[in-house]
Amino acid sequence: MHSWPLYLFTLAIQSAVGGCIMLMLYNILLKKVLAKDTLQKANLKSLTALTVLSVLGLGFSFFDIGYPLNAVNAITNLGASWLSREILFTVLFIALVSVALAANWKTQHLSQALLAAAGIAGLAVIFAMGSLYSHTIFEPWNSFNTLIGFYGSTIILGAVLINLIFFPVFKNTRGSFEAIKLPTLLAVLAAFIIQFAFIAALGSSLATLNPAMSLVRWFCSALAALLLVYLYFKDPKKSELLYISFGLLLVGELIGRYLFYLPLS
Repeated sequence: MHSWPLYLFTLAIQSAVGGCIMLMLYNILLKKVLAKDTLQKANLKSLTALTVLSVLGLGFSFFDIGYPLNAVNAITNLGASWLSREILFTVLFIALVSVALAANWKTQHLSQALLAAAGIAGLAVIFAMGSLYSHTIFEPWNSFNTLIGFYGSTIILGAVLINLIFFPVFKNTRGSFEAIKLPTLLAVLAAFIIQFAFIAALGSSLATLNPAMSLVRWFCSALAALLLVYLYFKDPKKSELLYISFGLLLVGELIGRYLFYLPLS
C-alpha cells in the first residue's frame, strides 16, 4: 500500500483527538472518585501519549507532502483548500495539547479549558480531514460516509487509548471502573452503530473492494462490543477481556482504514 503515510497520519491524529475527548470525559467522571495524585499521574501519562501521537502523526504526513517546507506552502490557501485547513487545525491541535501537557507538568493539575480548546481544534481537524477526502475524484470516498467513519473512528480509537492508560487505576481503585463503564460503553457502541448504520443505509463501494476483509472488520468490531457489554455488566473482574475487546476494536479500525486506502493501491 503506497498510501501508508496517510494511513498512519489519520490513525495517529484521530487517536489523539479521540483521546483528548475521552480524557475530558474521564476527568469529569473520576474527579470525585480518585485521589488527586492518582488522577494526576494518569492525566500526565495520557497527555504525554496524546502529544507524542499527534506529533508522530504530523511527522508521518511529511512523508506524503514531501518535506516540511511543502506543508508551509500547502497552508497558504485556507480560503479554498481543505488540505490547508487540515494542516492549520492539526498544528493548532498539537500546540494546544502540548501546552496542556506543559501546564499539567508544571502545576500538577489538568486544565480542562486547555483540553477543551484542544478538543475543539481536534474536531475541526477531523472535519477538515473528512471533507478533504469526500471532495476527491475517488467515488468510494465521495460521500458523507467518509466524515461519519472518521468521527466514529476518532471516538473508538480515543476510547481504546485512554482506557488502556487508565486501566491500572481502575483495577486498584474501588468505584472508578463503575464511574466510567456506562459512558464508555455508550460512546463506543454509538460510534460503532452509527458507522455501520450509515454504511448499510447509504452503501459503500469500499466493501466491494475486498468483501472478506470488510466482513472481518465488522466481525471484530461487533465481537469487541459484545465483550465490552459482558465485561462491564456481567464480570468486571475479568480484566483480560478489556485488552481483548479493545484489541479487537483496534484491529477493526486498522482493517477499516486499510480498506479506505485501497483505491490508492
